[in-house]
Amino acid sequence: MLYQRLIIGTRLSCAESWGLILGVVAARKGLYLVRFHSLEDKEAVLQKGIYYFNGKPFIIKAWNKELELDKSSINSLPIWVQFPDLDVKYWGPDSLSKLGSLLGIYLKTDRHTRDKMFLNYARVMIDIALDGPYPEYVEYPVKYEWKPLKCSHCNMYGRLEAECRKKHERRKEWRVVENQRPENEQR
Repeated sequence: MLYQRLIIGTRLSCAESWGLILGVVAARKGLYLVRFHSLEDKEAVLQKGIYYFNGKPFIIKAWNKELELDKSSINSLPIWVQFPDLDVKYWGPDSLSKLGSLLGIYLKTDRHTRDKMFLNYARVMIDIALDGPYPEYVEYPVKYEWKPLKCSHCNMYGRLEAECRKKHERRKEWRVVENQRPENEQR
């Protein structure tokens, strides 16, 4: 079936880097359907899980007939979180998973944390609710590498209030104007 070789994503720039695609179709503003040459190619991209471009997550999902083509169906995001100066004895998978679960759903650690290559901070990926709190401290200090922007005026994600088109939209006012003809054209 057509949908079996499709995934849906919110940013287009990564599709070129995959090199496994047959085509890309814009489904909605900011949403794209990517068609792969084979199911294996699609699965290879999905297996990696989470992609980041310019420090922001590129969200992908396997497409099926029931999937809504709507960004509003996204209610959580994978976000890289750092725990600065965390004692190395807590860098094991169980400890990091417990610490990460205080923020959301623990997904994975990066290679440098797993191999204890840089000891300045432990870095983990957490699936965090969009509307969830982003505490700066949970047993240990927390540093988010990226937080989703949310407009406080229209409650849309991806921008701040200062950039909100709805807030700065000029309202048109309709008025009844009597006799707009110049004097020399009046009857």
